[in-house]
Amino acid sequence: MTIGLVSCAGSGRAVIVAIAIVAIITDAAAAADRHLSDDISNLSLAGTRVFVDPSIGCGNCRFCNAGKEMYCGSYGVMGMTHFTPAGKALFEMYGDGGFAEYMKVPATNLRRLPEAISFTQAAKIAFLGVAFKAVERTRLKAGETIVISGASGALGTCAVMAANALGAARIVAVARDKGRLERVCRVNPEVVIPVSTRDDPELHSLQELTGGIGADVYVDCLATGIDVTKGCLMSLRKGARAALIGGVVGTLDLEYPFFMHREIEVTGSVGLGRANFYRVVQMMCSKVVDFSNFVTHEFLLEQANEAIATIIEKKDNPLGVIVRPYPEG
Repeated sequence: MTIGLVSCAGSGRAVIVAIAIVAIITDAAAAADRHLSDDISNLSLAGTRVFVDPSIGCGNCRFCNAGKEMYCGSYGVMGMTHFTPAGKALFEMYGDGGFAEYMKVPATNLRRLPEAISFTQAAKIAFLGVAFKAVERTRLKAGETIVISGASGALGTCAVMAANALGAARIVAVARDKGRLERVCRVNPEVVIPVSTRDDPELHSLQELTGGIGADVYVDCLATGIDVTKGCLMSLRKGARAALIGGVVGTLDLEYPFFMHREIEVTGSVGLGRANFYRVVQMMCSKVVDFSNFVTHEFLLEQANEAIATIIEKKDNPLGVIVRPYPEG
């Protein structure tokens, strides 16, 4: 059994569908692989509730052994893609994603779910983990101002939650749709400030909100719109830090002196990372983050196409779309 939170990114007919997967291990799956990681070696497999980390690597290199599969030369994402020729064979072995009837999954990619976390909540673990890791890479300090672009999407909303949990004084949430931005403000209405690119395409308000100084930190969660990424970077104060995690396609045509003279630090960030899973689970169990207002649509598995269409066509302002194999309860 798998249940996923569907997130689509892209424009026109080119759409990426990402599935965050949680599951109950079946008897067949238990019998198929008894070579288990330390995380699950003591479990009674059949009926165990698990989260499936979709990141795959060779499992033997120094990066995989350190829980940083995203640095592995064979890195890929189950059900989505591989990034190097070396990863092709591995992806062919573990290529099925959350829409498959069954998934072949490396035992080391299974993480036991605490009973306190429902499957609906667990479907957000990957997004929150990716976002939390990126915000941490910017070294956000309590009391600082952070700008988050693409803030109304699944990844961007989780970045807002992560920044709030880490003590940001102001979170400037940048996105197009004002209705979706209003929902994002529910994370913390006293801290989150919405900025719609439809109302402010030149992003002048980013300077106005900081008294002309600029924000301390920027996290880019955009899948499309390189001009917004560029505009947010240019709005930062001297000495600011930024992380790029949205995967937007395009060229950032910023001059070399912009980074040198202003001492702007820019880093990329990809993947969840094994250690982040446990930290995110702790945050969820302690209610540091609350997803109760951010699952807007639920569908059964046979309605998967309708779920995807809901996101692509933005029917009823979707924010969190859950696909489950059977009704909850």
